[in-house]
Amino acid sequence: TVCCAPPNPSMPRQKSAPSQLHQAVPASASASASQVPGSTLILRVRHPDGTDRLSVHPMQRLKSVREQLAELHNVGSVARILLFRDVGCTEALDDIDDDEAIGPEGLGFAHGDMISMKMKPQPASAKAKRPGTSTAEGSGAGAASSAKRVKSLSGGEFTRDGKTPRDIAVSFMILDAKLSGEALYSQMSAAARVDAVRTGRVETETSMKGKKQMLTVRFVGNRKRYEERGPSYTLEELVSIVREISTRQTTSSRRTSSSSSHLLNAEEIARRSPAMFWSLHTFAPGGTFEERVEAVLALARADV
Repeated sequence: TVCCAPPNPSMPRQKSAPSQLHQAVPASASASASQVPGSTLILRVRHPDGTDRLSVHPMQRLKSVREQLAELHNVGSVARILLFRDVGCTEALDDIDDDEAIGPEGLGFAHGDMISMKMKPQPASAKAKRPGTSTAEGSGAGAASSAKRVKSLSGGEFTRDGKTPRDIAVSFMILDAKLSGEALYSQMSAAARVDAVRTGRVETETSMKGKKQMLTVRFVGNRKRYEERGPSYTLEELVSIVREISTRQTTSSRRTSSSSSHLLNAEEIARRSPAMFWSLHTFAPGGTFEERVEAVLALARADV
């Protein structure tokens, strides 16, 4: 009778052991997963002005990080934020990476990792293309005819090369270590700056952005019109920067063929640091650019 008894309805519950074993694996996985949503990691972002430290979620998308940086640096377009895995800016984080998570399960970044940032030059606005505004210092038929021959407006934003005179001097002397946009430091743009200054076809405007003094420079160089914008250096900062460069060049002159005279000239300054070039042109005393550099050099030597 016992053998023929009907199955006990409660018997299927005896299969709970395998079910619990199956849940044991997700239990640990869900425990680790539960730590991810509640945690953040610090991502360091290196750029010409220094290093930002962003608190990001490991599952936060790269596009969101770009937006965070665009807001932090008051950049209107996220497309201007260029990110790289390495200090030399050779391994780009492209648009195809934008939907990837920033953390270990996505792009692989961990707490404390560093990436590099460049900023694309801002496209010139249509308002800046008005004719006849490129020659505040140069006037007359020659300057006017040069402006008429100009068909396009180029340029972009330049930045400070460091926070202190020492940092700026080091950055100035080690050109290859710069993270700024290549277009701003190209030989062509540098030659246009020098040509504009020497022919007097430059217009500069100063303004304040918070506590920072900003420069807007419109110029015609090598028959092409440009507009560039960025922070300026005060005369006191220029004197300190030039002193640092001169001191470092004098110290290293026995080990290299360079000297301060090889670096502190119009061509090299225009190529290495637009912020320093335009600040010298705007704030240093003197007539020609060379006279302005010599005046600042004299002040630097006098303060030693």
